[in-house]
Amino acid sequence: MPNPGAKNPIPIWILKQCKDELLPTITDIVSLSLSSDKLIKKSSLGLSEYKNYMPVSNLGCLSKVIERVVANQLKLYLCANNLDDELHRAYKKYNPPGKASTVMSVTGPIVEGENPNIDITCSVSDPGYPQATFKWSKDNQDQSGGEDGSITIRQRSATVSKHDGIWTCIPSNSEGEGLGADISVVVNAKAHLSQSLPRTLTVIADPKDSFNVTCGFISKPSATISWTYNNNNILPAGVITQPITTTSSGKMSTVTQKLLWNPNSDISSRRSVGGVYLCKGTVDLGQGRVDH
Repeated sequence: MPNPGAKNPIPIWILKQCKDELLPTITDIVSLSLSSDKLIKKSSLGLSEYKNYMPVSNLGCLSKVIERVVANQLKLYLCANNLDDELHRAYKKYNPPGKASTVMSVTGPIVEGENPNIDITCSVSDPGYPQATFKWSKDNQDQSGGEDGSITIRQRSATVSKHDGIWTCIPSNSEGEGLGADISVVVNAKAHLSQSLPRTLTVIADPKDSFNVTCGFISKPSATISWTYNNNNILPAGVITQPITTTSSGKMSTVTQKLLWNPNSDISSRRSVGGVYLCKGTVDLGQGRVDH
């Protein structure tokens, strides 16, 4: 309302120039208008009709100030009590962003050191105002970067410890946070020897002598260990037993398997299984891929 009139007798530019002197009085008018009962023009008029109330001020600009104060207080109250509908965006100059969604450029399990660049992208249909930026975390641990909504795991750099887990993207601005979105990143690791076989081992077949050979693999998921001897011959269970032990360290699993004499085997059968032994670890890496 830049021009004076019947409801705005003072030019706005004069009020702006005198704002320091008028601000205490305007503050009192606003506070009293919000804290005191509203006045009815006539006692016979109904309370349900807004037109029956007396105006707080004849100055149109002051009415706008009161409207703005009421709107700001109402907004703070609704936000503080979780009553503000996040899907309602109309008539809001400043508002937090909406719900996020995430996509990943690679489908299926990821293998350490094998995949090309892996891009995880976060977007939001309603970016809010001011424009939202994005915060990332993995397994509830904050991650740096990705303010533009994109996280890239560089070629052949994916590892179980750094990248396997639940990634969460949360859009936010100065007005608040939107609803975050989760995406599961599965990183598998090939089987690596955790305990290798001795190059040579001399064993006496006498029942009183022990025979103990251990082979182990660390991987994700757990490896399956298989033994063969002398050009892929299967070890006879009646001669040798193969107890298995599985332990976990973080997200990695270590599987170890021992070879022991079957206590019911005789000397001649034990002598028949001498030769070159091979221990092999097999990991199912998904989509029909197997690593040895």
